[in-house]
Amino acid sequence: MKKKLLPCVSALCLSLSTVGASADTTLFAGINILFGDVRSPSYGVTVKVLSNNTPEEVVASLGASYYFGKADPFGFDLGAAYSTSDISVALGYDLLQGGLVAAIGTAKTAKKAKAPE
Repeated sequence: MKKKLLPCVSALCLSLSTVGASADTTLFAGINILFGDVRSPSYGVTVKVLSNNTPEEVVASLGASYYFGKADPFGFDLGAAYSTSDISVALGYDLLQGGLVAAIGTAKTAKKAKAPE
């Protein structure tokens, strides 16, 4: 487990340092469900970095998760997310757990500019 976690944490740190310089990133927090486990789906909590804070756009996501009731409870995922002004959803692949992960939560998005009247 520790051998898998180190490259993932390194990739997360590198991504956070480079993505922040090129776009207005934002944080996502929510609940998630992991599919592809031997048992029934696993549920957990997640925190992600979204590549852009613009609402109503599909953006890249990079996240870390904690799954309840698993022997190896941590996850690291890459995927895509879509945010509105109220809610955000994400879909990706968990590299540590080896399965598809879906999440719903909230992210701070930029306010849409009002059209001139």
